[in-house]
Amino acid sequence: QENNSFSFTSSSAISLRLSYASIIIRAVNGIADSMQRNRAVNGSSVSHLCSQVGLPLWIVDLRHDASHNELPSLISLRLAAKSLIGFLMEKYWAVLENQRLAWVDDGATLLMECKRALKAAARSNNAGGEDQMVQEDAVDEEQLSDNDDQDEEEDDEQNNIYSIFAVKEKKDSANNEKKQHTTSSKSNQT
Repeated sequence: QENNSFSFTSSSAISLRLSYASIIIRAVNGIADSMQRNRAVNGSSVSHLCSQVGLPLWIVDLRHDASHNELPSLISLRLAAKSLIGFLMEKYWAVLENQRLAWVDDGATLLMECKRALKAAARSNNAGGEDQMVQEDAVDEEQLSDNDDQDEEEDDEQNNIYSIFAVKEKKDSANNEKKQHTTSSKSNQT
């Protein structure tokens, strides 16, 4: 019975090492292939291509060992996998997230410009009620500014696991303040 337990543990450790090795081989080859597709000259070495994007050389060497030599240890494979995740986060996912945030900002700006243009067209068609339109524009810009402030606060607080409750409390208090502001501005108008 001990022999069966040993063989199961040994085979699962080998399976785990093979899984990590496969991931590392595919990731490094994928990075090298994408670099080679972007170049007119083919035939560059994998290590040269990966060094151009900043991938550590030891990971490329580990990939070479896993592909052509003896399977590396589980510790070195795990370290390489963690390093690859960090590399992809810095060079790929963070870049995509920054681009997404820029698109959101651009979209919000375009929407506000569109809304202003529609209101200006409505004003030119309807000469009356200009004061109300100006007040609506000010409220719209204030709400957009409040939303940007809330987004920044939420991004900062997402790093803290306990911030879920703080974000909800801030949103509730912000909504209450907006309701009070809207109520007081309506009473001031009458």
